[in-house]
Amino acid sequence: METPAGIANHVSRKVVEKFRRDGINSLGDYGGVKYNMKPYFDYTGYKPINDPNKDLVDPGRWQPLVYQIYDGIYREQTCLVPQMANMTPISIDSVYSSDYEVPPHGRLNPHLNHDKYDTYKEPMSALI
Repeated sequence: METPAGIANHVSRKVVEKFRRDGINSLGDYGGVKYNMKPYFDYTGYKPINDPNKDLVDPGRWQPLVYQIYDGIYREQTCLVPQMANMTPISIDSVYSSDYEVPPHGRLNPHLNHDKYDTYKEPMSALI
């Protein structure tokens, strides 16, 4: 570790080791899988609260859509990476921290729905 390349190799190995088990399943081996690993595969067994073919149970949660692929063949959406809820944050301590706020509407943050944002900002910040 006497050269810049040696230091970079050492640091990069440590970063890879630290985040190999960060909860995203990038290797596809969560859940004890040894063969036929599927990187980023859902290991949580996530099932949506709202059924795609019924009325909403919880309007604040995602409801999968059913869409047509071919004539008479339909497919239901699946949640892409539900394990993101278990992932270890890299640059912040918690995604639920109240230290982080959405910047106000302006030139650098052109919210098209800033009126609705302002309406819901206070009740939502009370939840954090």
